[in-house]
Amino acid sequence: MPDTLAPPGYLTERQTAARLAVKVQTLRVWASRGKGPPRTVVARRPLYRQEAFEAWLQATETDFEGKRLSIGGRGRSR
Repeated sequence: MPDTLAPPGYLTERQTAARLAVKVQTLRVWASRGKGPPRTVVARRPLYRQEAFEAWLQATETDFEGKRLSIGGRGRSR
């Protein structure tokens, strides 16, 4: 299935990986470990809701001392 067929408001695995500058395989490993952005699987195809992705990304922000700036989401300490 072509990567461009994500429903409106959702990102494909490839799009999400590109936004994070990681490999698709990295997203898969994160998912298997319960880390990374929240996702849903439809017809065996992982999709990332854009709003949830952005909230997760924001929740992973840290200041220069390594302290979390926001709380919530699936962001976990590394």
